[in-house]
Amino acid sequence: MAIGLCLVYNIVYNHFLAMMIKPGSVVDIKRIEQLRVEYRKASVRREVKVDIDDNTEDERFTGVSTAVKRLVRYRNKSVEQLEEVWSNKCKSCNIIKPARTHHCSVCDSCVFCMDHHCPWVNNCVGLHNQRYFLLFIFYLWVGVSYMQMTIVSVWHHHDYRANAGLLGFIQILDLCLMFVLLGFNGWNWFLAFKGTTTIELFQGGDNPYLRGFDNVTDNLFQIFGTYKILRILSPSLRNGPFTGLEWSFRLRDEGYDCRGKKSVI
Repeated sequence: MAIGLCLVYNIVYNHFLAMMIKPGSVVDIKRIEQLRVEYRKASVRREVKVDIDDNTEDERFTGVSTAVKRLVRYRNKSVEQLEEVWSNKCKSCNIIKPARTHHCSVCDSCVFCMDHHCPWVNNCVGLHNQRYFLLFIFYLWVGVSYMQMTIVSVWHHHDYRANAGLLGFIQILDLCLMFVLLGFNGWNWFLAFKGTTTIELFQGGDNPYLRGFDNVTDNLFQIFGTYKILRILSPSLRNGPFTGLEWSFRLRDEGYDCRGKKSVI
């Protein structure tokens, strides 16, 4: 009973957040930056000054790898700063289009690290809600597998024999869902381990956006903001480690242009 309730809670919790949390876009960042400006103006008389320029001191980044730190140092960069050095614009949005951003025709906006627009959550799966989507489909698979084991465990019970037709149909349906979700989980977690998205994977060629994170733990940190497995699998509302602009600034510093091509000097 307790296991079932725990699984239901995680399924509902992650499904709800995957639906409600935006995957992240330039428009969202501009709105957040404006709110920060207004907050600072309202807090100008506070006695305690908080230094937010050095994100490496944030406890979330304690013990991170060198590859992650190379991105973290760009975390305080703004859209306005990017517009000064980045000329690529979205033809549909007609606004700046940072690296690892793709336009979603359904949402009508450019989404950071967009994987796909998912009808299951009626939302794009991207930078800020990918972890909730991954946990949703994971716990959904665990849930249907647990239900399958529960039905099998009562095969010889009189209640099963009394409702053999209905329970047999539920078992077959559940078994089909279990294998479908197994494949779906395998694909999406493979992308998470690799540190890429479906769109980026099928673009082919040498993708400079993915350079730097050369191991699974860093790739998972990019999504979940932690290296610890228990925290990855636990319900959480912690902020993600990146805003979405970091890859653009890093590419510029490493000599790439807005199209991801190495600049010729």
